[in-house]
Amino acid sequence: MFQASRWEAARFPGPAAATSILMTRPRVLLTGFEPFGSFKVNPSWAALKLAQADGLLQKNARFLLAEIPVDYARAFSVFDKAARMFKPQVAVSFGVHGGLEGRELATIYIERIARNRDQAAKPDNAGQVRGRQAIIANAPKSLRTRYVLRGLRSRLSSAGFEAKFS
Repeated sequence: MFQASRWEAARFPGPAAATSILMTRPRVLLTGFEPFGSFKVNPSWAALKLAQADGLLQKNARFLLAEIPVDYARAFSVFDKAARMFKPQVAVSFGVHGGLEGRELATIYIERIARNRDQAAKPDNAGQVRGRQAIIANAPKSLRTRYVLRGLRSRLSSAGFEAKFS
């Protein structure tokens, strides 16, 4: 599911005026996940929808929200479609750890490295369990973020959240 920010359509009355302004604002892709396991609502998606509805997304950027399925066969293709369609300068994905051993429930974990592997002990929403296999064959095993994360962790901590690097 893809949704452009509601305020975007209301803020710019005509396509010609909107085009020149929109071209200068960065594009940010935000993703959360659909419900899975015992979660009736996935907090990662609910938080993004709430941020959008409450006007918490900054007005000096364009946002696209994409809900990612918890399904090995479809997750990457949904993300890839959103990224190709929107062409973001930045993509930030949110999720919950679902009770992983060694993880604290009230802590926000900031991922520094994207790993090119499917791995979970629990089945996805389609009932599939995968071991350590590549998501994209012949691609790098991992990618480090280019975003400076210390500032993000500091801002989260200042706002009263416990935040750790993962």
